[in-house]
Amino acid sequence: MDESFVAATGHTGLIPPDIYRAGLTPAPSTNSLSYTVPANTFGNGETHTAVIVFEAVISTNSALPGSINFASYNNGTRIQIVTVPSLTLKTENENSLMFTFTGTLQESTDLKTWSDVSPQPTSPWQMSIRKNIHTIFYRVRNN
Repeated sequence: MDESFVAATGHTGLIPPDIYRAGLTPAPSTNSLSYTVPANTFGNGETHTAVIVFEAVISTNSALPGSINFASYNNGTRIQIVTVPSLTLKTENENSLMFTFTGTLQESTDLKTWSDVSPQPTSPWQMSIRKNIHTIFYRVRNN
């Protein structure tokens, strides 16, 4: 991705720069390009913005050696990619549970009203099991 674009916006590209030149042709056609984001690129509970640009090349010119010159028109869109937070619960022993999570841990007594656990623990979090206490439900939300 263009370094000035990265400096101005803070966005970094997942797609190698040469992919933008793939299929560069002024010939009318239905071009398609797909890209698979490598596994483990996004972490759980994250939000990313993707910019997709659709471009039609209407003319090319190679008069200047070593350069790619073309005229085109384009249109683009932005989409948000939101990954799901994770929560794993493991019994450590008969008196404690281990929560491993991404995002913000929340609790509820009725599965209707949720509030952030306060103070917010860091993952992994070990919780003592209290006897003779009402049921508490846990979930995580994106930060």
